[in-house]
Amino acid sequence: MISVHVTPILKILKDNFDAESSLYADKLKQNLINFLFHASIKETWQVKYVNKIIDISQEIIRAKPSELEVYKILFDGVHDSNLVKKIKYKEFRDTLISKMGYQDRRSDFYPTYFQKIGIRSCVYCNSQFALVVDCEKFDKKGQRNPESLAEAKFQIDHFLAKSQYPCFSISVFNLYPVCATCNNIKGGLEVNFKLYNEDDNVINKSNYEFALEKGCVADYLTNNFKTETLKITFNDPDKTNPSKLGKNSLNDTFDIKGIYATQIDIVEEIIQKRRIYNASYKKILVESFPELFNHSTLSERTLLGNYHLSEDIHKRPMAKFMQDIDKHIKSIIDNELQK
Repeated sequence: MISVHVTPILKILKDNFDAESSLYADKLKQNLINFLFHASIKETWQVKYVNKIIDISQEIIRAKPSELEVYKILFDGVHDSNLVKKIKYKEFRDTLISKMGYQDRRSDFYPTYFQKIGIRSCVYCNSQFALVVDCEKFDKKGQRNPESLAEAKFQIDHFLAKSQYPCFSISVFNLYPVCATCNNIKGGLEVNFKLYNEDDNVINKSNYEFALEKGCVADYLTNNFKTETLKITFNDPDKTNPSKLGKNSLNDTFDIKGIYATQIDIVEEIIQKRRIYNASYKKILVESFPELFNHSTLSERTLLGNYHLSEDIHKRPMAKFMQDIDKHIKSIIDNELQK
């Protein structure tokens, strides 16, 4: 629900994965050359398509979003993406994606890479970790080999769908870590949210906001803490009319409001914490535990029970929701309750 800058990611790639990426690129090129010579590619456009990937094999892995847009036009010129995704080309797409090493990278590269750049939760809903437990060792009848081990892997959505653009299946800036639910729902659909921001001068700020209906906190505090008085709202800039579908909106694609309507207990806990941890009590904590509470960032994070800075939203599920609700509650709770 918030973008991240591209420049720091490029530095992480260079500092930590430079040799690895070069090796992948060399292997990618050789795999695709072998694919051309040993596969029964049936149509001329497919040969041209694979050759285009070979031509940019050194660049395609780390191509920035703007560069991917340029390459997108290039590949559309070879064959329209709406035709590439047709069922009759599924075998070609699947084989190409396999030769590009997408599945291999899920095990040997993505886990370390996404940890390094600090994304661990779903970038769409932020309600779950962007992980799936997988086991690929099954026999022909679909029975799992009892000796095979399950493996936790990052779940990836391709911003430019790999059904239409298999050429970008391993391009890191085309990869969005997501939960399995959001990934299954989105499929080849488009959403307006873009994870990567190339402009270092534009501060990453979320355009989405959770809040509580006006007056419901006061009702909760004065009506014996009745849970049903608390009502969560979600502002999605792409859904301007509540009665109409918002084109490519996060809320209408993933029912964000519906997901978080089930989290009233978290709202209650935040209200309780903001009443308990007033200025006087915080002072006592700092004096009693200076080794824990002498750092304001750690202090706020500890009291909230989650990351409290917007740039850390992707590090843990529910961070965006808890930050917004906490901010909202702090702004409306009566001053007397915080003395």
